[in-house]
Amino acid sequence: MKTSGPDCRIILVSSVGHVFADFDSKDIELKKYCEPKYNSNKLYQNSKVCQIMQMYRLNEILKNTDITACSLHPGTVRTPLLQTFKQGVFKYLISALESVGQSKSPFEGAWTSLNAGVNPELAGVRDVYYDDSKPKSPSSTSRNKSYQAALWKYSIERLKEYLPEGIISEIL
Repeated sequence: MKTSGPDCRIILVSSVGHVFADFDSKDIELKKYCEPKYNSNKLYQNSKVCQIMQMYRLNEILKNTDITACSLHPGTVRTPLLQTFKQGVFKYLISALESVGQSKSPFEGAWTSLNAGVNPELAGVRDVYYDDSKPKSPSSTSRNKSYQAALWKYSIERLKEYLPEGIISEIL
């Protein structure tokens, strides 16, 4: 990526669901939501807050390069994935959004990602979370620097045997 030229962008697709995350730096694998009862909503929400935390960490590491990262919520997109959330309180929330025309087709849902990736006006922009192509402040959990550091450390620890040594020293 460093040799790809100016204005290289990393786009991390998150979700507004990140605001419901329950990040625990001592249980990054989220075992408490897997055993004894699997909680797919909490797992999804936490995976999305992690996307935003990784954006901040990547930008810190890449601050002296032409590589930038942003994160975004594409909207409530009518895909098979959306159907998996139609349980509990989310069932009613999603149905309400759909009934008032607040859900998007997959084509419409792609707009925020495409805009973040290629809009020349966003060249060099870092640390921004977009919702419907507009900057929005993400949750306080996602902005927590100690959580970001713990997640980054955990990620590198899990990946280090697959990464070249030169890369590891650059990203720690």
